[in-house]
Amino acid sequence: MAAPVAHKTHFKLLTDHYVESLERALKSGEISRFDRSELETLAYVFMSARSYLYLRYVKGSTERTSLPEKVIQTYMKLVRGGLN
Repeated sequence: MAAPVAHKTHFKLLTDHYVESLERALKSGEISRFDRSELETLAYVFMSARSYLYLRYVKGSTERTSLPEKVIQTYMKLVRGGLN
């Protein structure tokens, strides 16, 4: 890694923003199955999904500049309902 301090700082900021958003959702009742101690884990799950979906469907494609709608629908189905 060429800039480990910058990379660490970047990931901390990104994670903090996700956690803040999830905290708002927790307080408003949009999230009910998780507690505060689980929000950082959720943040990393969402960040990794975002990264790998981008790598597969956008960066790995010569014609795409955005995720296919079906990929977005599948991701949101998972976010909203889990695997059940």
